[in-house]
Amino acid sequence: MEHRSGTRREWGEGLPRPTQPSDIEDYRRAEAAPFDGVPTMLPTWNACCGDLGKRAGLARGWMVTVGGGPGKRKSMFACNMTAHALEKGLRVMYFSGELPRRSILKRVGLCMAAGVGWSMAEHDPHWIDDVASGLRHLAVNDVRVRIESDEVLTAIERWGPEYDLVVLDYMQQTLGSAVHTADEIKTVAEEMKGAALRHGFVAVIVSQLTRDVQRDGSDMPGLYGLAGGSALERHSDQVVMFGTAVRRIPAGDLDQYRTWVGLEKVRDGQPARIPVVWDSHGPRIREGGEIEWEEWPEEKQHARRMRSVPKRVTGGME
Repeated sequence: MEHRSGTRREWGEGLPRPTQPSDIEDYRRAEAAPFDGVPTMLPTWNACCGDLGKRAGLARGWMVTVGGGPGKRKSMFACNMTAHALEKGLRVMYFSGELPRRSILKRVGLCMAAGVGWSMAEHDPHWIDDVASGLRHLAVNDVRVRIESDEVLTAIERWGPEYDLVVLDYMQQTLGSAVHTADEIKTVAEEMKGAALRHGFVAVIVSQLTRDVQRDGSDMPGLYGLAGGSALERHSDQVVMFGTAVRRIPAGDLDQYRTWVGLEKVRDGQPARIPVVWDSHGPRIREGGEIEWEEWPEEKQHARRMRSVPKRVTGGME
């Protein structure tokens, strides 16, 4: 190739490479291949995963960040993702920074067990026998005792190739008290994304929201609400925000709970806001149960109206 300077240069590493016949063949092969990623429990989410996910689920090599406030069912959401993957015959490695191994097994198992809820599980420890074979493909690592982030990342690098889904629940707890600054979070996000690409698993990082967003009371925080901000978002192929406003609806002997899941960032595909519902019987989350805003409490309606009013700007100052 003749360079603009007149000197002769060969194609090599770090230089643009023209499309080769092998590239076209690779494209055809990839397009014709069946989906080989990790489907989620929400059909609309799967459909929003674009060409790489074949509109059927999360593509291998992706990193997905799930954001939500304290006590807003982030771990339950991650357990539902885990259970659905296990039901599809996939293998999951789960790092828990808040709950012991027994609690994670119980939550994931209840998501998989048809007709079994919290009450039955409390009175009959043998309920788990029906899902024991599926749980054998789940490796739960209890990291509530603070360990260095390098130890977690080393374990992922060592064992990641054997798994289809790797979950960190949640990032700020799982990776120890040292992971606070933007640079530290950026380093961990880069390592997780790199490991997912190298080993072909889907990485899921559960993250807290910032204190300001928690105080704001927004029903669906945007990307700005992630603890770690752009340092975490930049390396994520998808960012999923779990609604902070949860509506409780009495339904006979059970209480039903509804909120939204927002696909705030979708690198390949399209964003969406998905209504989800669960009940007091068990932890299984399913799509549906949409609520009109008028059904929400008056204080939530007022907060939403206030956020929709443009701020007055005078002389360049708010």
